[in-house]
Amino acid sequence: MKPRILIVDDERFIVEAISQHLSQGGYNVVSYVDATEALKAIQTEQFDLVLTDLRMPDISGMDITRAVYDQKTDTMVIILTGYATLDSAIESVHLQVYAYLNKPFDLRQLGQVVERALTEQRLKRENEALHAQITKMLRDVTTLHEVTRLLYDTNDWDMTMEFVLDTLSIGLGITHSCLLFKDAQGKFRVGRHNFPKGSPLNKKVPAYSWEKLSAEVSNEELTELENSGKSAKLLKKFASPQEQIDYIYMIPIRYRELDLGFLVVFIVTGQEALPEDMQTLLRILATQIAPQVYDNASTGNGEQVGRVDIDAAQGMLRLAIDSVVGGGAEFGVSLLRFVTPRTLATMEEANAYHQACLKMTRRHEPRATLLWLSADTAFALFPESNLAQSEITCMALAEDFRETELANQKGNNAAELIFASAAWPQEADSTIEIINLVWARLLAKIQAEASRVAAEKSVNA
Repeated sequence: MKPRILIVDDERFIVEAISQHLSQGGYNVVSYVDATEALKAIQTEQFDLVLTDLRMPDISGMDITRAVYDQKTDTMVIILTGYATLDSAIESVHLQVYAYLNKPFDLRQLGQVVERALTEQRLKRENEALHAQITKMLRDVTTLHEVTRLLYDTNDWDMTMEFVLDTLSIGLGITHSCLLFKDAQGKFRVGRHNFPKGSPLNKKVPAYSWEKLSAEVSNEELTELENSGKSAKLLKKFASPQEQIDYIYMIPIRYRELDLGFLVVFIVTGQEALPEDMQTLLRILATQIAPQVYDNASTGNGEQVGRVDIDAAQGMLRLAIDSVVGGGAEFGVSLLRFVTPRTLATMEEANAYHQACLKMTRRHEPRATLLWLSADTAFALFPESNLAQSEITCMALAEDFRETELANQKGNNAAELIFASAAWPQEADSTIEIINLVWARLLAKIQAEASRVAAEKSVNA
């Protein structure tokens, strides 16, 4: 959009000369020889720059400048005068006037000053927009961090799905979405959807056969389907007289190189396409919920690879404390999350994987015990270890884990062991306290890394 410039001077030939020169320079120019009319325009319209004479009958250039200042916008002001005074110069500084130009002036000189003023304004606006974008991004990432914390506080899968959709609608302002899950037979089903009451999508989305579409979109990267070209026919299947679909975004939910489903977002006519920062947030959300989706997915044998609930975790720890290391002993407790590209398709394979992880752990601490809470998460107990010793053991274990064939089955170097530790009984003397402590520390690590990555991407964008 062309910058909009207001010119006001009681000498018509000056107004006409400036207007013609700036119009030829590509600016949108509005001009007045009547300062009263110019003042009304300032109070009712938006301008990027105001060029005003200082001395005019009835209403002065300082009156014009004060009116611009009172609007509390970022409109720039340049004063044109042949009668500059010290008082007017001092007040001009207070009113943030960009420049004084003494009459007579060269039109080329005026054009250069105008260009510099508008360039400074544009850079300031871009900086403020970037700051607002980063602030919003960090606020939304914080919201997702809270989602992560609450997701790990519940083992109710229905509540988890509801919470994810509430995060999309309330936290991120996405009004049309669904969670699409892949079962052991490769069929897709809508686990939960969130559309406005009365929307035809409430019936169309669950009834749609998603298998063909899922084969046409990426199972690794976010796919944007636009209402044009090859995608138009698909989007029309979801359209209705009440709602036209302009975009569909399909965000893969993957864990251990296993395709678990998609987070699907619909953009109806009247809504804007998702900007890049929002797409990044959706990728983060899909990554955060992937372990829960995996934990609640059926294996090929129809068995459930489920997360142990908090009561079971307490029972496991209590039993280990009493029978493995002795009720009164000091030891370290670490929560280990093994992040790998490796697919565990059956319970037999998961058990073999767990045994391999235990063997690797005991190379560093022969008396260690692993208590598995899910396919990828375990408590590690290190007898007669303090907090520092437990952390050192975990760091050595993490280094080994990154290099194992087990972790890097297909040459993927994304394997990582994330861990957090606590000391018993120095930091906690009950099982629930130590569980909460290591969970909080592990989540803090994950959240700090997510914030760093999100902020880095936002700045680079």
